Amino acid sequence: MLGFPEKIKTIFTGIKCFFLHYRRAVKGETAAQFSLGKFLLGSDEKEPKNINLAVFWLQEAAKKGKIQALYTLAGLSEDGYISADGKSVFSYWMQAAEAGISDAMYRLGFFYEQGKYVEIDLDEAEN
Repeated sequence: MLGFPEKIKTIFTGIKCFFLHYRRAVKGETAAQFSLGKFLLGSDEKEPKNINLAVFWLQEAAKKGKIQALYTLAGLSEDGYISADGKSVFSYWMQAAEAGISDAMYRLGFFYEQGKYVEIDLDEAEN
């Protein structure tokens, strides 16, 4: 268990980290945009700290080709944190798969096999 001085140091370190990433993200640095988005999600993506800002920065990083940002957005959209219809959810996963993320490829196969977000297509599921 952390004592009071350690808690203050931990809080200060988090604030410092946020502002360092924020300053670089505003300047357009893709890695900082992604890091800031992940920071704003928090350590537990099931209970994000600030979902709207996190999504904004992740989308900025994704626009610049940050593959992990696409993958994170795909998961957030499927979990309902991003307002998206099935076609949009599928599109995020498709972009992540096309960028080479093997888990996204697997999920697309599952979607085609189960007919989730798309029509069942067993040939496509095997690819």
